[in-house]
Amino acid sequence: MNAPAARTPTANAMAVVRAVALLGFGATAREVCAYLRMPPASVYRILNGLVGDEYLVRTGDLHGFGLGRAAAELVQTIAPPVVTTAARDAIDAFRVRVRFGVHVLEFRDLSLLVADEDADHPIQARVELTRALHASAPGKLLLAQTPDWRTRRAGALTQLTPGTITDPDALERELAGIRAAGMATDVGELVAGRACLAAPIGGDRERAHGALCVTGPAERADVLTGLADEARAVARALAPLLY
Repeated sequence: MNAPAARTPTANAMAVVRAVALLGFGATAREVCAYLRMPPASVYRILNGLVGDEYLVRTGDLHGFGLGRAAAELVQTIAPPVVTTAARDAIDAFRVRVRFGVHVLEFRDLSLLVADEDADHPIQARVELTRALHASAPGKLLLAQTPDWRTRRAGALTQLTPGTITDPDALERELAGIRAAGMATDVGELVAGRACLAAPIGGDRERAHGALCVTGPAERADVLTGLADEARAVARALAPLLY
């Protein structure tokens, strides 16, 4: 059901931010207007202001919007993920062994939060990672345990690279494979030339609380895949230290 139009300037701005979050990265001004039932002129004005304040960002083709740095920081500030010293020691030890980027993401409902970022291998496309769930390994891992993802993730599946899965049926087949394997990968789907392996942290295959991600160049995707068993073992060890 569409949300009613907000009445105050502040509420209108927050409603637009929420609409972009729900519609997903790449949401267009027209989609936001339709979702909120607000006049286009008002939506365009609010969108431009939110981009200027970095609560939203424009997509590369300038046709859509996504959550920006300020919005991401707001979410993190409200309830930042907690990483214990013991967990961080285990993560750092894994980083030394694999010599790839290693990040820990936390699942919050149908959103991803960065819990521990590898300082030596900063996350690329951070906004897209946390919002375009269909395009990243941890995002697909989260969607795979969310049976009603189609109804909860409004809007089209945005194509970020030539390898991004944009067909819902094709994505559902991908998610079925992830559920069977208990792991997720993406090769050039989120960022061209980059690959990621994601192992679930916490619970069983049905209810993970987060993901241990190993990232590197796409041409070394086979090496990343070869780390699957070790990544699973580290993820299992992290579960009681984090949750």
